[in-house]
Amino acid sequence: MNISSQTLQLFQKLYESLKPYHSFISSNTAILAYSGGKDSRLLLEFYNYLYISNLSPPPILFHLNHNIRDTRDEVKEIHTYLKANFPNFMFIYKSSNILKLSKRIKKSLEETGRLVRYKHLNQLSKKCSGYILTAHHIEDYLETVLINLIRGSGEAGLRSLPVYSNNIFRPFMLLPREEMRQILEMEKWQVFEDETNYSQNYLRNRLRITLTPLLYREGLNPSKLYKNFHNSEEPFFSHQRIEIPTYIKVFLEPIECIQTNTLKKILDNYLSILNLHPIRREILLELQTLLQNHQSFTKENVETYFWKSEKSPLYIIPKKSGVFQNPRLNVQKDKIEIEWNNSSKNYPSYLTLNVFSKGLKIKSGKIHKEISEILRTAEIPFPVRPYIPILFNSNEPEVILLSLWNRDLKDFFSR
Repeated sequence: MNISSQTLQLFQKLYESLKPYHSFISSNTAILAYSGGKDSRLLLEFYNYLYISNLSPPPILFHLNHNIRDTRDEVKEIHTYLKANFPNFMFIYKSSNILKLSKRIKKSLEETGRLVRYKHLNQLSKKCSGYILTAHHIEDYLETVLINLIRGSGEAGLRSLPVYSNNIFRPFMLLPREEMRQILEMEKWQVFEDETNYSQNYLRNRLRITLTPLLYREGLNPSKLYKNFHNSEEPFFSHQRIEIPTYIKVFLEPIECIQTNTLKKILDNYLSILNLHPIRREILLELQTLLQNHQSFTKENVETYFWKSEKSPLYIIPKKSGVFQNPRLNVQKDKIEIEWNNSSKNYPSYLTLNVFSKGLKIKSGKIHKEISEILRTAEIPFPVRPYIPILFNSNEPEVILLSLWNRDLKDFFSR
């Protein structure tokens, strides 16, 4: 880890200030919004410190190309650099024509980029059962407050950018402005700064360049302002329910580039999130061989199923998971409620509940389609399929409740 002793001390200090979040950090995967600029590079280095110190699983790095300017060579350079310097971190890249989209939806470039970025980040966090990690800091808070005031916001505008909200974690809100600048001045990390950060075509940039320096000269302390409107003593997740995932998807591409010891670290981190024991070496080596063959497989040990189709990510499913329990049916006056996999759905009361069995078919147009084929296409792991809830109408399958397995899937209806 190539950082100075002073930066290491400041990282340790920041981690201590995040004490209410330690359990959360150690047991969940971060989806790090990496722009390539100095702030996201600092966040990357902080999470590399946490990872090396066994305080956090390896984060997944996400980068969105806005295509406002030609950045093809820069994206290749970013990918090459990250792969060489952070080989244990997965890098996911997406591209979107923000200029064209902003004109179509009639929003600013900044707002359009934010909408697209968080759409991808939210999808990734759901797939990986993780949380979104951003490099927002106290100066971002001040700029956001000013924008909110310009737009007529009330007190709520002063409560912007809490350390954690809506599955977004912002640890740098607790990093003092002076210490952040100290680290960035000491370290000579390579960054890929977006030239649009200095364009006065954007409101946030105009405020950063013209107004905030004036406020600082007049004595404004953004950290004090932040603390006045954010209760740091409030217990973390005091209003939220934390649940252990019933399964986790693990993205391991390209598997040929992942060494055995690195694969063990990755899998052990996910197993820890699921409250499972570290993987034994003989199982690890078998899994590595199966993954490198790029074929479908089901592998199990005493407490876990490992399942992968030819094109899907690797699924890790505890044998004690709720997906291996039969769905529950609650009959109400004019509807039924089906509960399974920590989710529930309501349907008309004339339907009855059953589960998948071999050879079962459902009407699809002019033919009857094998339900096993539908479950395979939907990436339902083989060991889970006997528990998938299916609603019947007059002894015929009517609805396959795929959404109870994965909220991003639509239920399959007989038609």
